[in-house]
Amino acid sequence: MRSSSALVLLSCLLSLTCLTHEARAEIWSASWIGPAPQTAVEQTTDIHIRRAVYGVSGQPDKQVDVTQKLQQAVASKETALTANNALAGGDPAYGHIKQLEIEYTLNGKLKKRSVPENTSFSLDPDAKQALGKNAPAAGANQWIAFRKTLSLERRPTQAIARIAADSKYWLWINGEMVVFEGQLKRGPTPEDTYFDRVDLSPYLREGDNTVAVLLWYFGKHGFSHKSSGQAGLLFDAEIDGQALLSDASWKAVLHPAYGNTGAPHPNFRLPESNVQFDAQQDIEGWQESNYNDAAWPAADEYGVAPCAPWNQLVERPIPLWKDFGLKDYVNADALPKVSDGSVIKAKLPYNAQVTPYLKVEGPAGQLIDIRMDNYKGGGSPNVRAEYVTKDGVQAYESLGWMNGHEMHYTIPAGFKIHALKYRETGYETEFTGTFECDDDFLNRYREKALRTLYITMRDTYFDCPDRERAQWWGDMVNEMGEAFYSLDPQSNGLAKKGILELANWQRPNHTIFSPVPAGNWNRELPMQMLNSVGYYGFWTYYQYTGDLDTLRAVYPAVKRYLSVWELGADGLVVPRRGDWLWGDWGQQKDMTILFNGWYYLSLKGQLNMAKALGATGDLPDIEARMFSIEEAFNATFWNGKEYRSPGYEGQTDDRVHALAVLSGLAKPEQYDAIRAVFQTQEHSSPYMEKYVGEALYQMRLPDDALARTKKRFREMVEHPYTTLWEDWRIGGSGGGTINHAWCGGALTLLSQYGAGVAPVTPGYDRYHVLPQMGPLKYIKTTVPSVKGNIDVELRNETDAFSMDLVSPEHTVAVVGVPKRSDAALLKLRLNGESVWSHGVVQGLPEGVAYLDETEHYVQFTVVPGKWSLTAEYQAAALSTAFEVNALRAEYLDNPEGMDQRAPRLSWQLNALSDDRGIEQTAYRVLVATTPEQLAENRGDLWDSQKVSSAQSNQIVYAGAPLRSQMQCFWKVMVWNESGEVSAWSTPAKWSMGLLEPEDWKADWIGLDASPDVAQKLTADLAGGDPKIVVKTAMYGVLNDPAKQINLTAKIQESVNDGNLLLKISNDFAGRDPAFEVKKQLKMEYTVDDRLVKLTLAENETVDLTTGRSPSKYLPAPYLRNEFVVGQQVTRAVVYATAQGFYELHLNGQRVGDEYFMPGWTDYRQRIYYRAYNVTELLKQGSNAIGAILADGWFRGNISCVGQNKYGNRLRLKAQLMIEYANGETQTVVTGTDWKAQYGPILEADMQAGEVHDARLEMPGWSRVGFDDRQWLTVDTGSQISPVLQAYPGVPVRRMGELPTVKLTEPQPGKYVFDLGQNFSGWIRLKVKGAAGDKVVMRFAEMLQEDGTVYTANLRSARATDTYILKGGAEEVWEPHFTFHGFRYVELTGVPGTPTPEMVTGIPVYSDSPESSSFECSNPLLNQLYSNIVWGQRSNYLEVPTDCPQRDERLGWTGDTQVFIRTGTYNQDVAAFFTKWMVDLMDTQDRRGLFGNQAPVFHGYGAAAWACAGIICPWTIYQVYGDIRIIEDNYDAMARYLEACGKDGLGGRKAHTWGDWLAPGGRPPVELISNAYYAYTTSLMAQMAEALGKTGDVVKYRKQFDAICGHFQKTFVKADGRIESDLQTAYCMALSFNLLTDAQRKQAEAHLVERIQADNYHLSVGFLGMPILLPTLTEMGRSDLAYQMIQKQTYPSWGFSIAQGATTIWERWNSYSKKDGFGDVKMNSFNHYSLGSCGEWMFRSMLGIDTDGAGYKKITMKPEMGEGITWAKGHYDSIYGRIGSDWKLDGQQFHWQVTVPANTTATVYVPAGDAAKVLESGKPAGRSDSVRFLRVEGGRAVFELRSGSYVFDSALN
Repeated sequence: MRSSSALVLLSCLLSLTCLTHEARAEIWSASWIGPAPQTAVEQTTDIHIRRAVYGVSGQPDKQVDVTQKLQQAVASKETALTANNALAGGDPAYGHIKQLEIEYTLNGKLKKRSVPENTSFSLDPDAKQALGKNAPAAGANQWIAFRKTLSLERRPTQAIARIAADSKYWLWINGEMVVFEGQLKRGPTPEDTYFDRVDLSPYLREGDNTVAVLLWYFGKHGFSHKSSGQAGLLFDAEIDGQALLSDASWKAVLHPAYGNTGAPHPNFRLPESNVQFDAQQDIEGWQESNYNDAAWPAADEYGVAPCAPWNQLVERPIPLWKDFGLKDYVNADALPKVSDGSVIKAKLPYNAQVTPYLKVEGPAGQLIDIRMDNYKGGGSPNVRAEYVTKDGVQAYESLGWMNGHEMHYTIPAGFKIHALKYRETGYETEFTGTFECDDDFLNRYREKALRTLYITMRDTYFDCPDRERAQWWGDMVNEMGEAFYSLDPQSNGLAKKGILELANWQRPNHTIFSPVPAGNWNRELPMQMLNSVGYYGFWTYYQYTGDLDTLRAVYPAVKRYLSVWELGADGLVVPRRGDWLWGDWGQQKDMTILFNGWYYLSLKGQLNMAKALGATGDLPDIEARMFSIEEAFNATFWNGKEYRSPGYEGQTDDRVHALAVLSGLAKPEQYDAIRAVFQTQEHSSPYMEKYVGEALYQMRLPDDALARTKKRFREMVEHPYTTLWEDWRIGGSGGGTINHAWCGGALTLLSQYGAGVAPVTPGYDRYHVLPQMGPLKYIKTTVPSVKGNIDVELRNETDAFSMDLVSPEHTVAVVGVPKRSDAALLKLRLNGESVWSHGVVQGLPEGVAYLDETEHYVQFTVVPGKWSLTAEYQAAALSTAFEVNALRAEYLDNPEGMDQRAPRLSWQLNALSDDRGIEQTAYRVLVATTPEQLAENRGDLWDSQKVSSAQSNQIVYAGAPLRSQMQCFWKVMVWNESGEVSAWSTPAKWSMGLLEPEDWKADWIGLDASPDVAQKLTADLAGGDPKIVVKTAMYGVLNDPAKQINLTAKIQESVNDGNLLLKISNDFAGRDPAFEVKKQLKMEYTVDDRLVKLTLAENETVDLTTGRSPSKYLPAPYLRNEFVVGQQVTRAVVYATAQGFYELHLNGQRVGDEYFMPGWTDYRQRIYYRAYNVTELLKQGSNAIGAILADGWFRGNISCVGQNKYGNRLRLKAQLMIEYANGETQTVVTGTDWKAQYGPILEADMQAGEVHDARLEMPGWSRVGFDDRQWLTVDTGSQISPVLQAYPGVPVRRMGELPTVKLTEPQPGKYVFDLGQNFSGWIRLKVKGAAGDKVVMRFAEMLQEDGTVYTANLRSARATDTYILKGGAEEVWEPHFTFHGFRYVELTGVPGTPTPEMVTGIPVYSDSPESSSFECSNPLLNQLYSNIVWGQRSNYLEVPTDCPQRDERLGWTGDTQVFIRTGTYNQDVAAFFTKWMVDLMDTQDRRGLFGNQAPVFHGYGAAAWACAGIICPWTIYQVYGDIRIIEDNYDAMARYLEACGKDGLGGRKAHTWGDWLAPGGRPPVELISNAYYAYTTSLMAQMAEALGKTGDVVKYRKQFDAICGHFQKTFVKADGRIESDLQTAYCMALSFNLLTDAQRKQAEAHLVERIQADNYHLSVGFLGMPILLPTLTEMGRSDLAYQMIQKQTYPSWGFSIAQGATTIWERWNSYSKKDGFGDVKMNSFNHYSLGSCGEWMFRSMLGIDTDGAGYKKITMKPEMGEGITWAKGHYDSIYGRIGSDWKLDGQQFHWQVTVPANTTATVYVPAGDAAKVLESGKPAGRSDSVRFLRVEGGRAVFELRSGSYVFDSALN
C-alpha cells in the first residue's frame, strides 16, 4: 500500500485549480473499512460431494452421474466449475434443457444446488471466478455487507452522515431503505473520491438502531470510473453530538449470494459487471435490527480519512438519486402467470434507468436471466443480471441499473409468476422547462429529446446509458444546453461537476481529455476539447448560471490548454491530432477548417471569460490570435461559393459552414451561398446537426432550420423508440446506440431561437425574447432560469403577432417584436396601451423603456411581471410591373409521382408592362400539403421566408422530409430591386412517388402461355368452330400424283381438334410418299368463308388462321381485375411499371397519354414507374382496371442483336392508392386475383411493327361486368430484380398530325401515301370493308424510281403494320406499341378505292417543350433549320437515338454528344437528359469506360463516343445551370478519365469510328483519341472548379497541358500542319485549344487553305461537324462559315435539301437524283448528327449564347455574312425568352433584342461609330437600362438589363 501522505500531496498538486469543488475544510474521524481477509458467512474448510447428476431433471434415463468428477475437482481444489456437456462427458439429452443437481456438505453443513446448463458456479462462495472476455478480475465485482448497532437515548434532532464508498452503496437503518445507490463514481481528480452527505434523523429511534450497508465494489476501471484498487466504506456521522464512525467495531462479510455471471461480460468501457445473485446463498434479513450477526467478523480498518488509495474527499455536488418506486410494467396485465420458458418481454413506458424486480415461485437452483432489449445497444454487450432461485416463493430486485424499453426475463418453464416490476431511479430534478407549438412533429421531437437527456444523466452527463456511460464532452456540451431549457436549476450541478472534473484532470503537459473520470482512457480528442473549454462549453455554463466562482476556478486550465495550440505562418491554427483525430461521426469532414472553427470559438469563449474575470492582461494575446484567424480564414478557405480547404477532396462539409457562421468568421454577404450548402449537403452527425441548426437561426433562416430538423430527424421521431439515437440509423457510426442526447440540440434551439429566450448577461440578470418563429404560428414555453421560470406564449398570424410574458424577479427582459419582409409593422400595444405606431414611440407604461429598432425587431425592456404585447401588420403593396410564372419542379410541369427527396424548383419572371430592368432580388417559396394551407399562406412543408437571392432556378427544396405519395402545393413571390413584391404566383404542385421499396405491395404479373396455346386462344376468341374448312390438301411431288398423299381429311381432323399450327412432314403424313425427293403440300381451305391457297415446302410450318409462317412474336397479353370503391374518393393515384410496355385502362378509359412506358433503361439495373392521378376515373361501387402488355425494348428487337435481351416474360406491376374523404385508404394491387388473356394484338415489335386482328377485339374488357370466365389466372414472379424508381424524364406522346399530301398507285393494288415530312411515329388508318380483309402497311423514308417504297436501308427491320378488319362500319385504328421512321406508307389489301383521308401521320417523340424559332432571308437555311428540328424530334424518342427507322435506333453516344448543344437550342431537354444521363452512367463498366450507346449493346470506350459521359453533363450544366448533374456524375466521370489515361497521354488506344462518314477522309483515330482525351480533361477541370474541387482543378489542368504537349509533339508538324491535313483535324486542334499560340496561327491559315482546296465545301463527318463553323467564327472568318453553310453542291447541307430532304441524312450523299441511293448498310435519311450546325445558327447567326452557366448572363453577338440580309428567332432559356431580330439594309443595321427578366445581356452592336448607335431612337448610352461598356472589333458593346430594345447603327 502506497504512503497515504504522499498520495494526498500528489493529489493536491494535481488539483490546485478546484480540488474541493465547493472548497471547505472537512475534518474526518472515521476510518475506511472493509471485510477482513478470507472472511465470509461460512469459512470454506471442507467440501464433500454426496450426489451430483447432470441432465433432465426428474428423468433418470436422461441424466448422467457426475459425483465422482465433481469430487475429483474438489480434491484438485477446483471450485469454479461450469455445468455443461463437457462435465458429463457427452450430451445425455440432446435437444433438452438440462441442469446439474448437487448435494454436498460445506464445513459439515448440507447444501443443495441446481445449476442450469452452461452456467458457471462455485462450490466455495469465497472463490468465485468468471471466465471470458472482459470478465471481472480477481477481487472485482465484490458485494460486501456491513452492519453496526448503536444505542440512542432519544430520537435525534440532527444526524448527518458523511458516507464514502468504493464503488457504490445501499443504506438501511433498522431495515428501512435510506439510500438507494449512494456514492458517485471516482473521481473529482485522478486520485480523489467523492462522499455523500445524508440526513439519518428521520430513520433513527430511541434505543438500539442498526445501520446496514451493502457495498458494491466494481474493482475495475471504466470510461466513467477510476478504481482505487481497494473496496472500502467510510461512514462518519454526528448524531446529536454522538459520533458514529466506521471502524473495527463494525461487522463486515463478503455477501455469498452475489457473484459473476458467465460470459459474455460487459464491454471494457463499463466498470460495472454483470451481477448474479444465488438466492440459495442469501443472508436472509441481514439488514434488519433483529438479525444475529454474532458470527460475522469485525471489519478491517484501512486508515482514518483522508488516506490512500481514496485520498482527498470531495462532497458530492449533485443530489442523491430520485427513486420513483416499484412500478408495474405497461403490459403487466398481459404478462404470463406461469412461465413457458420463453422470453417474457415486460414493457416500460419509455426508455429509463431501471432496476428489475421479480416475485416467482418454483424449485431451487434454476437460472433466471434478466436483461434489457438493448442489451447490445451500441454493438457491444452491456450489463445484465442473473438470479439463481431458491425453493418456493421468492422476491428479488437486482441492484445494478440497466436501461431500455423492455425488460426481458427468461424464467424456467413451470415457474409461477406472482409479480414482475421495475424501479426507475435517476437524477433528482424536475422537468420544469416546457415547449409546445403548433407543429406536432417538433413537439414529439422535443419529448423524445427530453427523455433522451434525462436518461443520459446520473453520476455525470454521459453519451449513452448502456454501452459507455461516459462523460464525453462533445455530448455534454449539447446536453448542458438542453438542460438549461428543460430542467430546474438543480440540474446545473451536474454541469458544474463535469466542468470541474475536466479541469482537474488536466495533464502536466496542459492537454485535457475526455471522458473523465476514467480509469482506462486518457486520449485527447482535440476538437471536443476545444468545444468544451470554449464558447459553447464553459462560457455558456457561466452565461446561463452566473456562477463566476466556477469560471474563476477553471479559467487557468482553459488558458493553459489553449496555449498548447499554435498558429502557423499562414495565420491559421496548426491542427493537432491529439490522441484521436475525431471531428465528427460520418464522412466528408474538412478537418482543417473544423480545427480553425473550433479553435476560434474557444478563443471567443476565453476572451469573454477573461473580460468577466478582469484578466485584462490576457486580452492582447487572445485578440491577436483571433485577428490572425479572421484575416486568413476567408482568404484561405472561401472559394466564392463555399468553404473548402486546400487539398480537401471530399464533398462540401456542412459542419465547417456552421462553425464559420457561429464564429462570425462568415459574413452576411456569404449567407446565400452558405444556405445553398445547407440545402444540399447533409454530412453532419446528430451531434453536429445542432450547430448547423443554430447557424441557420443565426442566419435568420428559421424555416430552413426547422425543415432540416424535421427532415433529418424524421426517422427517429417516427420510430417507436422513445429516445433519439447516436447516428442517423440504429447501429450506425460509433455503434449507433438508441439513446444519445447529443441528438437533442434542436431542443435547445426551439426555446433559444424559436421562442427567442436567452440570457443577455450572465445569470439572466438581463435576457431577451427575440423570437424566430418561422412557419410556426404558436409557441408556448417555460424557460427555467436561475432567476425563476420565464413563461412566454407567442402567436403569429397573417396580420398580427402577440407575446405574453411572465418575467421573474430580479431580471430585465428585452422583448422584440419581429419585423416582416412581406408586411409593414404598423402598431404595437403593451398591456393594452399603444406604445409604438408607424415608427413613433408613444406613451410607455411604467416599467417599460424603448430600446431601439433594428433590422429585425422593435425592442423594449420590461421589468419583472406579466406583460402582454400585440402587433399589427400590413402586407406590402404588390407590384403591377411583373409577375411570377412558369413554375416547374425538376424541369417538369406539375409532375406526379417524383422520387427526388429534395426536388429543384424554378420559375420565371414576366414583365407586365414595357418596363425594363426587371430583376429579382429576393424570393419566398411556400410549399404546403393542401391547397387550402397554401391559400392561407401556410407553408407547412416549407416556408423559405424572404431569401435575398437573384436565383430563380435550381432552388433546392429545403423543407420538411417528403414522404411517399405526399402532395406538395407551392407558389412563389419575388421582390425586385426597388423592393416591390409580386403577387403570389399561380399555385403549382408536385406529388411524391413510392420512395421506399417496402411501399410496393404489388406483385409482378403476366401471362406466360406458350405460342401454341396463344394461337389456340386467339382462334377461340375469333368465333366458334368450324372456322377453317379444308377443301384439298395434297402432299408429295406436285406434278406426280403417284408420289402424293391426300391429307385433306387428316388436316381437317387436326383443325377440328384445335390444332391451328400445321407442320407438314413425313411424320404428319404417316409415310414418305417420295423418298429422297423434295416434297410440297398444295392446299386450299377457307377461313370464315375466305379462300386461302397455300403451297408449303416439306417441314415448313404454317399458321392456318393467317396463312403465314408462325410469328416469332407473341401476342400482347391483356390483364384485368375488378374492385369495389365503397366511399367518396378524394384522391386516387395509380403507380405502374412493366417489364415490357404497358398501356393502363380504368373503367374503359385509357390512363395517361404517354406511350412506350416505362421507358427504356438497362432493365437489369433499374425500371421506372409512372404515377397517374385517376381520381376522376373512379366511381363509387364496382370498378375495373386493366392493362395491355407488349414486348417493347424489354423483349422485342433491339438493334441487330435480336429479341429477349432483358428477359422473355412480360410483367406488369401496378398499385392503385385510394384516399377516402373519411381519412381511410384502400390499395388495389396486381396479384394472383387478376386474370389474363390474349386479344387482338397478335404482334407488337418496335422494328417489325404491329399486327392487329380486329375480329379478336374484346369490347368492354376493361369495364365492370365483362365476362372473363374463360380468362386465365395470371403468372407471377420476375426474372430480374431491378430497382424501381420514378420516371425522371419526359414521356413519349403523340405530337400532332400530318395529312396526306399526295396519293399514288405505282403498281396495281399498291397505294403510296406521301405525308410530306420524314418523321417518327405511325399512322391513323380509316378503312371500311369485310371481316377478315387485311390491310398491310409498309413504311419508308424514300421512294424508288418506280414510285414504290424504298426499304432496303431498313436492313432487318420489317417496319410493317397489319390490320385485319372486323367488318361493318368504318374502322379507325392506330397501333399501340410500335413506331416507324418514314415519310411514305404503302398500303396493300385496301378494300375499295382509297382516299388521302384514309391515312394521317401521327408524329411521336419525347415531349420536350419546343424552345426556339429561326428564320432568315435564305429559304435554304430555313429548310435546313426545319430539317434539323424534325431530325431531333424523330430521334429524341425516350433516348437520343441515331435513327428511327432501321434495325438500330440506339442511344449512340457519339451522335448525342456532337448534337447536344444544338439540341438544347431546339428543345428544353433538361429533363430528357436528366433521365438519359442515368442510362449513360449505368453503362460504365469495371474499367470505368462508358458505353458506346446508352443503354449499351455494342462496346465501350470508343473515343469521342464514350466521351459523352463528360461532354453531356457539362453541356447541361452550361445551358441550365444544373450543378447537380455534374455533382451526381462527377465520380463516374473521373473514373472514365482515369481509364482513358491508362494508355498514356494519347488517350484510349481502342476502336473508334473516328470522323464518321467524312467525305474528305478521316483523321487518324490516334489523333482523335488524343484530342478528345485533352478536351474532356479540360472540361473536367472546369467542372471541378464549379464544384470547388480545387485539388482536382490543379490536377486536371496539369494533365491537360501534358496531353496537349503530347498532341503537339505527335501530330503537329514544324510548319503547323496537322497530320492528315483535314478540316476536322484542324478544327479539333483549334476548338479544343490544343496548340501553342504560334501553332494556332499556323493552323488557322492551314484550315483556310484546306477549305479553299475543297472549293469551300465542307469535308467533315460527325465529329468535325459541330466544331467547323464555330471554329471559323472564332478565327474571325464567319465569311467562310456563311459561304459553306449556303452551299448546295455535294458535300453540303444544301445538297440533301436539293434532293428533297426534310430531315438531316446520315450521309452527305445518302441519295442523289443522279446516282440514286447510297450504301444500304448505313443509309439513314433521318440522322440528326450532321445537323449539329444548328448550334452555330443560333450562336452566331442570331447571336444568342450564354455567358457562364445557365443564361443568367447572356451574350448576344450576331455574325453577318454574304447572302443573308436578315435573321430572326428566339431561344427560350431557363430564365425566359431571348429574342434576336436583325436586318441589314445596305450599311444600316437594325436589331431588335429581347432580354428576359432577371438576366443581363452583353450585346455587340455592329457599328462604324459607337457614339452614333441608337436605341429606340435615342443615343444608346443614354437609354434606359443600357450601359455602354467598350468598343471591340468594330462593335459597340453594351450591357442590357431585361426588356425589349431596338438598336440602329451605321456600319460605315
